[in-house]
Amino acid sequence: MKKAIKLSLLLVSFLMFNLTSNAQEGNRPRKQLSPEESADKKATYMKGKLNLDEKQTAEIKAIFLKNEQEKSEVRDNRKEKMMETDKKITSILTKEQAEKFKQMKEERKEKMKDRKGDEMPHPPTQDSKN
Repeated sequence: MKKAIKLSLLLVSFLMFNLTSNAQEGNRPRKQLSPEESADKKATYMKGKLNLDEKQTAEIKAIFLKNEQEKSEVRDNRKEKMMETDKKITSILTKEQAEKFKQMKEERKEKMKDRKGDEMPHPPTQDSKN
């Protein structure tokens, strides 16, 4: 009976330690890779997993690079659209309303930062499965 309790406590301790370790890894800020770095990383991963030759690796890297650049453009366009929309809205508001609108945006930005810090750890990336 005592062995079962000790074993249970040991198991619970191990699980708690493991969860704590994983949670700490999830809070680390991730480095934002450039489209070129991201494409190279993905192509290198596939080269290792699929035994690609140099020509295949180069072609796959080009595909990834184009995709990453398109994603980057979409992200940039979305930011521009948001700024444009905010300017249009602000032009309609009174000075007091515009100040409150600005404050609302700041609060929303802070909430987003808090949510990013509180989110669950990300699942392992393809690179960490190597």
